[in-house]
Amino acid sequence: MRKGNGGRQPSAGPAVTIDNPDKNWKFSRADIEERERWKDYQRAYEACWTAPSTKIAPCYAVPADEKENARLIISQAILDTLGKLKLSYQKPDKGHRKELQSIRKFLGK
Repeated sequence: MRKGNGGRQPSAGPAVTIDNPDKNWKFSRADIEERERWKDYQRAYEACWTAPSTKIAPCYAVPADEKENARLIISQAILDTLGKLKLSYQKPDKGHRKELQSIRKFLGK
């Protein structure tokens, strides 16, 4: 789950910015030059999301604009992960069992 524009080129926003005097401060010629690097930025963006996430330690992006929804997503990820683990209680060996029996006798006094 990632936010982004799905790899689409930047919109025609610069024309709107140039035409609106209140937003002229947001735009410069360097912005046009940076558009030439759009594909490089998209590759770097994808690498940021895929490199740290592995099968053994997955990385999740959770939208934080709705706390209740974010908590549900996180809870589900935790439940899914716990469900995949092969958890069981440790079984005591004979020595430990013998020790527990002696403690039981002591407590029974």
